[in-house]
Amino acid sequence: MKRDHPDIPEDERRVIEVAGDAVVAIDDGGKVLDWSPQAERTFGWSREEASGRELASLIVRGEDVERYRRELATICSADGARSGGRFRVEAHDRDGNGFPVEAVVWASAKADGCTFNVLFHDLSHQRERDEARERLAAIVDSSQDAIVSTTLDGVVLSWNRAAENLYCFSAEEMVGRSVFCMVPDDRRAELEGWLGQLARGESVPRHETQRRTKSGWPIEVAVTMSPVRDTEGSVVAASIVDRDLTESRWMATTLDASLKMLEQALADAQAAEARSRQFLADAAHQLRTPLAGIRAAAENLLIGADAADRDRLLSDLVREASRAGRLIGSLLQIARIDEGEVLVAAPCDLLSLCADEADRLWSVAPHLEIVLRTDELPDPGPVLDEGAVREILANLLDNARRHAVSRIEVVVAQAGDNIDARVSDDGPGVPPGSEERVFQRFVSLDGKGGCGLGLAIARELARTHGGDLFYDERGFTLRLPADYRAMRHLTERAS
Repeated sequence: MKRDHPDIPEDERRVIEVAGDAVVAIDDGGKVLDWSPQAERTFGWSREEASGRELASLIVRGEDVERYRRELATICSADGARSGGRFRVEAHDRDGNGFPVEAVVWASAKADGCTFNVLFHDLSHQRERDEARERLAAIVDSSQDAIVSTTLDGVVLSWNRAAENLYCFSAEEMVGRSVFCMVPDDRRAELEGWLGQLARGESVPRHETQRRTKSGWPIEVAVTMSPVRDTEGSVVAASIVDRDLTESRWMATTLDASLKMLEQALADAQAAEARSRQFLADAAHQLRTPLAGIRAAAENLLIGADAADRDRLLSDLVREASRAGRLIGSLLQIARIDEGEVLVAAPCDLLSLCADEADRLWSVAPHLEIVLRTDELPDPGPVLDEGAVREILANLLDNARRHAVSRIEVVVAQAGDNIDARVSDDGPGVPPGSEERVFQRFVSLDGKGGCGLGLAIARELARTHGGDLFYDERGFTLRLPADYRAMRHLTERAS
C-alpha cells in the first residue's frame, strides 16, 4: 500500500522510505507525521500506530522524556530550525528494550518552518565495537607476548606492556620511533624483507630471529607478523608478535641434559649389572680351582695315605687354602672399592713406604737386585691413606718379582702437582696392545697362578686417591696427588 501524507513533500517521503536508519517526520509540537519502514523495524510500532502520537511517548522512557523534549524544542525553535542539530538519548522499542541512538534533526526543505525530520542512528553496534576494541586492547596489554604495530616502513604505532618488559623500552620511548633500533645490524635486511612482503599482501611465516634490548643485550625471539588492512582491504600497517624463547630454550636444554643424565644413569646401571654378573662368574671360576685342590687333598687324607703322602697332601691343603684366602681377601677389597671405600688420610712419608716394601721384597727374593732412587720431596710429605698406598706398592713389587730376571728399580720423583712412584724390572714387560687389559679384573697375562685382581685393585685404590696407575715403556707408574683434597673418599685425621 502506498504510503503518503499530505504534509510531506514527495522527495522527502522517498528519502524516508529508503533510508537505512529510522527516519521520522514530526511537527513543531513533536507529533509524528510520517514513520519510515526502518522506524517500524527499529521501534516496533507500525506507521498507523505511530502517526499522530507524540514521538517522545513512543521511544523514550523515564527521566529521558523531559530531556528529549527540551532538546527537541531547542532544535525546533526558530533559530534551531535554520541550523538543525543532534543529540544522544537512550531509546526504547515497543517491548521496552533500551538502546542508545543519536538523533539528527533538520527542518523540512519545503516546510513553512513547522515540519521537521528526525533520523535515529542506532549506536548499539558502535557500543559493541567500542567494547570489542576495549577488550582487544586489554588482551593486548595483558598478553605475555610482545605485541607491536608498525607502519610498513617500521615506525612503531603501538607498544604493549609485554614489549616494555621484554625490550626495556617504554611505550613513550618507542611510539613514533623506528622498530629497527632493537634489530641487530645483521638482521635488518631480514626485517626489511618481511615488511616488504606484508606491504605486497604476501604472508610471512613464523620465524625465529634475534633482537636486542635497550641495553644492547641480545635475545632470541619467535616472531609472527600479520598485515593490518583498512576497510577497503589495503595493507596499511604491520602487526608483530614477539615471543621470548629464553625460558623455553632453557627448559629444552635442561630437559635434554636431564634426559642425557637419565640415559647415562640407565647405561651405567646396565653396565654395573653386567659387570656384577661377570664378576660373580669370574669369582666363582677363580675359587673353583683352590677349592678343588682342597677337596682332593682332603679326600685323599680321608681314604688313608702313608707318612710321605700325608705330609705332601697336608702341604697342598695349606697352599690351596692360602690361595683361596688371598682370593677371598681380594674379592672383599674389590667390593669395598666398588661401594666407595673411605680413605683415612694423614701426612705420609712415601719414601719410607717404598723403602719398607723394597726390603720386604728383598727378604723373599734375595737373588734380585732391588734399586731405590728418589728425589727430595717437599716436607711434610703428601697426605695419603698409608695402608692403601702400601697395598698398591706391594702389588706392583710382587708383580715385578714374578717377571724380573735379575733387577727391579723403584723411582720416586715430584711431577708437577703430583708425585710419581715408578716400578720397573728387566723382564719381558707387558705385551704391546695389552697396556689397559692388564688392569682388567681377573685378567692374568703371565699364567703364573695369579687371580688377576692385584693390578685392578691397585689402579682402583690409586684413582680413589685422585691419582692413577698406568703402564708405559718405562714400567708401571703410580701417580698420586700431593694435595689430599683431590681424593674422592676421605676422612682426614691428625698426624
